[in-house]
Amino acid sequence: MKIRRIPHSYFVEVKQELDWEDVLHKLGIKFHSTKKGGSIYEAKCILHNENTPSLTFNPYMCAFHCFGCGQSGDTFNFISYALTGELYNYGRVFRWLNKNFNIPLPWDR
Repeated sequence: MKIRRIPHSYFVEVKQELDWEDVLHKLGIKFHSTKKGGSIYEAKCILHNENTPSLTFNPYMCAFHCFGCGQSGDTFNFISYALTGELYNYGRVFRWLNKNFNIPLPWDR
């Protein structure tokens, strides 16, 4: 199996292009805007069971953080965990982004 090196610029471009709301909708995650101006989103964490939302998404930082379990990461980490239960299954993330958002696969560029 050949390991492909993905340029950092690919990750930056995709993160800038994606809209967190669209990603969360496609993943079937219910969320709401915070009362602090609506630029941060909250949801129940998919990484652990909880009754109140402790997972936040910051679209400007392209990042998530859970105040309950402490897990955090970027857009790719979150999508990977939502799809596979693993934080670094980027091959699956690339294919999901291609299918759902028509984003070119990095090895096809």
